[in-house]
Amino acid sequence: MSKVIIAIHGLGNKPPYRLLQQWGKMSIQEGLQDRGLTIELPEFELVYWADLLYDKPQTADEADKNSPYFLDEVYTTAPKNYKFESHEVRKYFMDLFKKLVYKIFLKKNYHLRYAFVSQKLLHKYFHELEVYFNGYSEFNSDLNFQIKEKIVNRLSDVLLKHSNDEIMLIAHSMGTIIAFDVLSFINQTAKIDTLVTMGAPLGAPFVMSRIAAHSKSTYGLIKLQMPESVYNN
Repeated sequence: MSKVIIAIHGLGNKPPYRLLQQWGKMSIQEGLQDRGLTIELPEFELVYWADLLYDKPQTADEADKNSPYFLDEVYTTAPKNYKFESHEVRKYFMDLFKKLVYKIFLKKNYHLRYAFVSQKLLHKYFHELEVYFNGYSEFNSDLNFQIKEKIVNRLSDVLLKHSNDEIMLIAHSMGTIIAFDVLSFINQTAKIDTLVTMGAPLGAPFVMSRIAAHSKSTYGLIKLQMPESVYNN
């Protein structure tokens, strides 16, 4: 049994696959080195899906900052004098804000109040999520359904490819929603040794509502807990 790190990216257009995969591996190696660890990384594989929603990747040649092809996040090493700060006060108020948002927007049965607000926000700021959630459709001919199926199949295929390996799955942003869907509804037999989530919106009311509805239609009950295939998270 070999070890493998599988990463899936999040919202927005991205640099080309090879470059983004290289940056992902470099960032992990940098983190290990900063902590004085000299560990040889196992195989690293990126699940890339931005090309399903954008006709071409981001590039440094694009000068228009408003263009979806403008590369505004280039990998650079962290400064050596970087200081970690305490965010306890911010965390306290964020927790209060989160509880307030739940009370306002989410019913006990996970149905949304003021759903039109979420729909407008998705449409204006989160195009990828809008396409993905509209892909929870019963019509196989629907374009959103087809795009969503291609996205989840990319992760599912990679997990199947490494089904005999010890997998660390790293999911960022919208990638955590995709990972949750795959492990909960598509490839439930996958074995994930360690799941790492970053910037996960899984607890956002509109996300919980969509997943709960999908779970209800699939299993007849609402299942929002961590997929059983994950050993550590």
